[in-house]
Amino acid sequence: MIWREERMPNDWKTGLIVPVFKKGDKLQCNNYRGITLLNVAYKILSGVILKRLSVYSEKLLGEYQAGFRPDRSTTDQIFVVRQVLEKCYEYSIDLHLLFVDFVQAFDRLSRNKLIEALIHFGIPQKLVNIIGMTLHESKARVMIGSKVNRAFVVSGGVCQGDGLSAVLFNLALHRAITQVEPGGSIFYKSAQLCGYADDIAIIARNLRAMEGIYSRLENLAAQMGLIVSTSKTKYMAVSTDPTRRNVEDVSLSGTTFGGVQKFKYLGTTITSNNAMSDEIQQRLAAGNRAYFSCIKLFKSR
Repeated sequence: MIWREERMPNDWKTGLIVPVFKKGDKLQCNNYRGITLLNVAYKILSGVILKRLSVYSEKLLGEYQAGFRPDRSTTDQIFVVRQVLEKCYEYSIDLHLLFVDFVQAFDRLSRNKLIEALIHFGIPQKLVNIIGMTLHESKARVMIGSKVNRAFVVSGGVCQGDGLSAVLFNLALHRAITQVEPGGSIFYKSAQLCGYADDIAIIARNLRAMEGIYSRLENLAAQMGLIVSTSKTKYMAVSTDPTRRNVEDVSLSGTTFGGVQKFKYLGTTITSNNAMSDEIQQRLAAGNRAYFSCIKLFKSR
């Protein structure tokens, strides 16, 4: 009946938002990410929709995107970035990287633009209508400790916690990316995008190419409701020449981004001299912390 009439129970539209601490100061609200707990019956429906939508999304999404796709992971994108850096470093080719961060990407995505993107990509109208049904008049409550507030209407974005949301976000972002980046690899053009959902890295051979890509991405993403975080977006210059790596900041399209010597990208540390020493030290430290946290268990009889 839900599929035929394109209506679902109101209880299925209400989610419970639980804030999860990420890192930094626990007194800062921006350091928490809200995860939405959804109705179990709705999650079954969401899984059905996701399976049908994935048939089309896998044919549409480009190689630049590895986020929440079958047989792909962060490892793929880390490998791509490291291989590009390694080869360019080997042949003394300078590179410029911009690690783009969007402000609350999943929460700010325009639902109207999302539906327009689905129609643009030729997704069957029935499937578009069903997706629109899941987004229409959705509500949420927030739970802090044992207290839960009243339900309020959520008019934008997609739920973090719904398996369908990641694919919808990928398709919406792809609408912008297709107008930004041509196909091919960095070896045959001046700039390349590498993404895992909303974690986008722009790799360019020169600042002019990077500025062109960033300017178009910023404008087209803004049309989808996505805003670039100027404080969290970082720039890195990679070169065999130490003097070219010491860049404090860079100005692109009138916006200044801070320069860094190393950056945590998808869980791994990328450095301006393409070294692995920092990554190895961090992994050793993480292993030691894990070992000593369990040392009492290991020594108990």
